[in-house]
Amino acid sequence: FWEANQTVEEEKAHHHAHTKSSSSQALLVQDITAMRADVSIGMIASNVVAWFIILTAGVVLYGAGITNIVSADQAAGALAPLAGQYASLLFVIGIVGTGLLTLPILSGGVAYAVSELFHQTEGLGKSWHKAPVFYLTMVIATLIGLGMNAFGINPVRALIISSVGNAIIAAPILYIILRIGNDQKIMGKQVNGFWSNLFGTVTCLVMGGSSLVWLFTAWI
Repeated sequence: FWEANQTVEEEKAHHHAHTKSSSSQALLVQDITAMRADVSIGMIASNVVAWFIILTAGVVLYGAGITNIVSADQAAGALAPLAGQYASLLFVIGIVGTGLLTLPILSGGVAYAVSELFHQTEGLGKSWHKAPVFYLTMVIATLIGLGMNAFGINPVRALIISSVGNAIIAAPILYIILRIGNDQKIMGKQVNGFWSNLFGTVTCLVMGGSSLVWLFTAWI
C-alpha cells in the first residue's frame, strides 16, 4: 500500500502520469516492469526468510519443549541452544533492525490510508504545512507503538493478534486488488493477464479458506 502510493508520487513528480507522449508512456511501462521485478524479488526473499524462521523455531524451540512464548525475554532465551551466550545480542539486533525497517513503512501506510479516507493532502514529497494530517498520523502511529511498553501491553501478544488480523483481512483485500486489476476503466491496457488472475484467485481462495478453517477451529 505504501509502495503503491509512493510510486504514484514519483510518477507525478516526473510528470509521467499526466502526459500522453510516447516517451512518457514508454517510461511508465519501464517503471511497471521494474516494479514487478522489485515485488517478485522482495516476495521471494521475504518468504525464504520466513520459511527459515519457521524452520528454526520448530527445531530449536519446539525441540526444546518451548511452545508458548509470551515475552521478548523468553524469545531471546529460547535462542540460547542455537546462539549460545550471544542469544540476547542476536535477538536485540534482529528486533532493532526489524523495527527500523518496518516503522516508517507501517506508519507511512497508515498515514496514506487515513489521509485518503478523509480526503486530505498526502505524500512524503509534501511539507508539514501542506499535509498536516498525513504527518500527524505518522507521529501518532509511531507514538502508539512506542507507548505499548509504557502501558504494559505484551508486544509478543500484540504481534500475534496483528498477524492473525492481517491474515483474516488479506483475502478480502486481495479480492479487491484483483477486481481493480481487471477493471479497464482504471488500468487501461495494463489489466491483469491470465496467469496473474489464476495465481491471484488461487491465492485468494487458499488464504480465505485457511482463515475460515482457523476461525472454525478457534471457535470450537
